[in-house]
Amino acid sequence: GGGAVEMEVSKVLREHALTIDGKGQLITTAFAKALEIVPAQLCDNAGFDATDVLSALRRKHTQDEDGKWYGVDIAEGGICDASKA
Repeated sequence: GGGAVEMEVSKVLREHALTIDGKGQLITTAFAKALEIVPAQLCDNAGFDATDVLSALRRKHTQDEDGKWYGVDIAEGGICDASKA
C-alpha cells in the first residue's frame, strides 16, 4: 500500500538500468520514473508535498534493508511501513 511496491520496483529498475547499454537504459529508467507517479499522486491527492515525500521514500528504499515496505502515509503526511499500517 501507499505506493511501496511501485517505489521498490522503481529502485530495482533504476539499478538494473545501469547494466544496460544504449536506448534500453533510457527506456528502463523512464519506466522506473513512471512508476513513481503512483506515490506522487497519493501525496497530491492528500494535499502533501510530493517532492519531500518521494525523496524520503527513495532514501528509505535505498538505505534501509527493511525499507521496501515503506509507502506514503496519508494520515500523517510522511512515510510509514505499509505492511504494518
